[in-house]
Amino acid sequence: MISMRRDLIIAISVSSIAILMGALTTLGFLGYIYVPWVGARVKNVEYEIAIYGGAPTLVVRFSTNVYPVDVILLGPGPKGPRTELDRVTVYSSQDIPARLFFSKIAGHPIPGYNVPAGTYYLMFMYKGDVLLEQKIDLQGPVLTIKSAELFINFTIYWTQVGWRIETITLTATNVGDCPAFINWIKLYVYELDKTLNFKTETAIEVGETSTFTARYWGFDIPIQSPGIYHAKIIVSLGTANFTYETSFTTTAPQLELVEAYYYYYYYPDYDKYVITQLDITIKNTGPVPAYIFSITVVVNGASDTCAFSLPQTVRPGQTITLTIYISLIVYGTGVYDANIIIDLGVTTVSFSGQIELTPP
Repeated sequence: MISMRRDLIIAISVSSIAILMGALTTLGFLGYIYVPWVGARVKNVEYEIAIYGGAPTLVVRFSTNVYPVDVILLGPGPKGPRTELDRVTVYSSQDIPARLFFSKIAGHPIPGYNVPAGTYYLMFMYKGDVLLEQKIDLQGPVLTIKSAELFINFTIYWTQVGWRIETITLTATNVGDCPAFINWIKLYVYELDKTLNFKTETAIEVGETSTFTARYWGFDIPIQSPGIYHAKIIVSLGTANFTYETSFTTTAPQLELVEAYYYYYYYPDYDKYVITQLDITIKNTGPVPAYIFSITVVVNGASDTCAFSLPQTVRPGQTITLTIYISLIVYGTGVYDANIIIDLGVTTVSFSGQIELTPP
């Protein structure tokens, strides 16, 4: 009787082990939990995506009862949707949290990398076997642009004058699940059918609202005419573009004629007047500088132009007097219509009036 009981106990134990191993094999086949080492486990897995060393980082916290554990990040890559992106070995609890990077070159994380949207996998391995695999769906960085401010400067570069958008200041919120790294902002101006580039170095954490400034990447003066312009701001992350519609106005210089004096010679034998000089006093009443390239004087249909070798500058609120030398011939004593035309590069201003020519 005693021998029979021993056989029964042995038979039951063998059956129990067979059932247990069968269950483990089934779980391993499903690809979610596979525990070949009885009692080895990973649990309480938590993760967040933050910036570490200037690069997007998957920060993983977990608990385990075995070491060392390999933590592996799989995702879209050159070898397919389950390319190994990074791997770290956790030797003890002091190595937790584990940090894994989404992109590396020569073993080093790539700073400023924007994580593409897609499906990623977090895998835990012990002695070459999978303890746990967790699927992670990411939408990547997603920006909501709340406001935009353009700083427009009316300027001159050699003989070219016009408006340059020096900076764009944006306020944006990252509503995605990965940090956003912004290096370039583009401004497409509809009326010009032209795209302007602006440089910045900005990182916005998940859930963060940031105000940052991008500077114009160029030396040219792209806007040559005053008026109202409509534009689209494009924030390009490489993985996606986010846009914001805006408009801006370029204001032309404004001059006011204070006074003008003509100087002339009279030749009585021919009843001829030769106008040789004009002293003109003008005031800049606008918000931007006025750059005067030339002044043209027209009297009774006769005209002459004085061009300056360097543009004459009149600052906002400033009053200046310019003396120009011309040669206009008018026959006959009388009152004549006169017009002074000032070329400001981007526009012209005219002052009309009358001049009385009488013998001295």
